[in-house]
Amino acid sequence: MTQEAETELLNEKEAPPARRPAAPPVEKGRNATRWIAGFVILLVGVSGYLWWQHSQGYESTDDAQIEGHLDSVSSRIAGTVTYIDPAVENNQYVKAGTLLLELDPRDYQAELASAKATLDARSAEHRAAQTAVPIANANAFGQLHAAEAAKAQAEANVETEQANLMAAQHALERDQAIHDRAERDRQRYQALVQKQEISRSDYDARATDAATAAQSVETDRAAIRSTEQKIEQAKNVVVQRQALIDAAQ
Repeated sequence: MTQEAETELLNEKEAPPARRPAAPPVEKGRNATRWIAGFVILLVGVSGYLWWQHSQGYESTDDAQIEGHLDSVSSRIAGTVTYIDPAVENNQYVKAGTLLLELDPRDYQAELASAKATLDARSAEHRAAQTAVPIANANAFGQLHAAEAAKAQAEANVETEQANLMAAQHALERDQAIHDRAERDRQRYQALVQKQEISRSDYDARATDAATAAQSVETDRAAIRSTEQKIEQAKNVVVQRQALIDAAQ
């Protein structure tokens, strides 16, 4: 081997190894773009899935119609409601035995007092009938008992009419409250129909309710006046029966 060849071989061994060329910047930028695009697609997919799950429980429409069933609740007896359980809501289940509402007991108390007074009157009539059996030779003792029974009957009639008066007065209070509410509704609907916010038929219905309630109030007042007259007449009968007792004695 020549001297020049050996020198050239020695230089090749001492020379540093050739470096691999670095990747161009364009390739790195493309990889970052792919990662960002993948993340955005994943985020959009997760958001769409969550929105779809949320929308399953809701419905949006401009012309909605609901089909349902209405169950009316009514008591076996009529009366004025004085209390409604605030915990009870429409279309909600309630437990058996739950108190839904209370009725005003004064209506039935007045009827009970009237029934008791009527019973007393009938009992007095029964006693009067027993003591008023026609006897040809009636003595003063029998006449006295007949007069006392007649007086008891007259007093029972007074109690009956007083109970009727109490019932009539309570009915007047109730109907007056109904009339006041109906009249307020009529006035409010009158203002609305003038503004053309409701139909004329709606106002006419409220006006009819107010007129009916006013008629009930007048009927109650007439019943009170009639009952007061009956009470005075029954009291006069008591005085007359007492005069018969005094005469028999």
